[in-house]
Amino acid sequence: MPRWDVAEIVRLVRGELLLTAGRTSDAVADFASLSTADPLRRDPASVLSLAQLCDGDIAGAVDRSQRQLELARGTLDRTRVEPHGYVVALGLLLQGRMASLRDHLTSLAAVNAPAVLAPESRAGLLSIGGALSMWQGNFDTARGLVAQLESLSLAGAPFPYMSPAASSAALAIADGVPGAEATAPAWERIATLIDDGSLLAAVFEAARVIELHVDAEYTAQAAQIAYACQGTLLPALGAFLEAAGSESPELLLAAADTLRARGLMLHGTRAHGMAVRRLRQLERSTEAAREYSRLRRLVHRAGDELSLVLSARLDPASVLTRREREVAHLIAAGRSNREVADQLVVSERTIDNHLYRVFRKLGVTSREELVG
Repeated sequence: MPRWDVAEIVRLVRGELLLTAGRTSDAVADFASLSTADPLRRDPASVLSLAQLCDGDIAGAVDRSQRQLELARGTLDRTRVEPHGYVVALGLLLQGRMASLRDHLTSLAAVNAPAVLAPESRAGLLSIGGALSMWQGNFDTARGLVAQLESLSLAGAPFPYMSPAASSAALAIADGVPGAEATAPAWERIATLIDDGSLLAAVFEAARVIELHVDAEYTAQAAQIAYACQGTLLPALGAFLEAAGSESPELLLAAADTLRARGLMLHGTRAHGMAVRRLRQLERSTEAAREYSRLRRLVHRAGDELSLVLSARLDPASVLTRREREVAHLIAAGRSNREVADQLVVSERTIDNHLYRVFRKLGVTSREELVG
């Protein structure tokens, strides 16, 4: 294992505190001076990669922690597998690389090397796994992962995606709880994080909850904090929070472009989708159709199953039943209503009814949009 002198330990702790407070560039600078006499060139802690990621270099951080993860596996270093695995998972999530994320989480589960002294890393992996499961429509799996996350009792974890609050809120909404009621504990958790000085975690948590329900006061506060943070990533999330709070499709579209430019494909896609839904609510159908088409092209170009972010909705009015998903997939594959009815051995009227509900839940108006 790498060995540090007292000055380096102090620098490491100070860097963690700077990162927690959203001073990502200062944290990166502090960590840059750390050095170890380690022939394997191991980082002294995964927080170095995490700081690099939160300062805006997502791709570089993923590559760095992926190398460290491979070293940890090769040397059977259980103290480092999950910490670096968490950073890789967070980076893949922010990049919207859902298929790669699924494969990564599966490989970590196969290794089963928990870092006993770093339960925060496991919390992050459970939280990210729960979010991915919900996007995939696997709510039972998501509930199991969130239950494991809650059992860790790490309410004070200071880094992104380590709290169960947002996932619990999403599951509550899926069970029919109204948005304001379901998200109230999550927004209160965000307020506590802010009061505790955990600004990094607060901004990320707000950016998770914002699509479920907007609390105007907490959203404005989180946006202001994000704008004041260092680096390029957190201010971009501030633009997302501000736009979502305003419900302005123009601001949401501008935020989406900014987020994509910063490598935040997940949030860019979410912001763009929110803009399309808002345009439809305002009955600006021509603009909505144009932006929806552009969004689908961008998602298709990105690949790696980023489309999961668009197809997944967490409220009971828009979650498809198993039969509705089956009908939607067959229609999207080019089958006619009659052909689908024949294949599923039901009446064509039944397929018409299923398709009507699919359109309503997904917010689409044509078979062409469903194919997208």
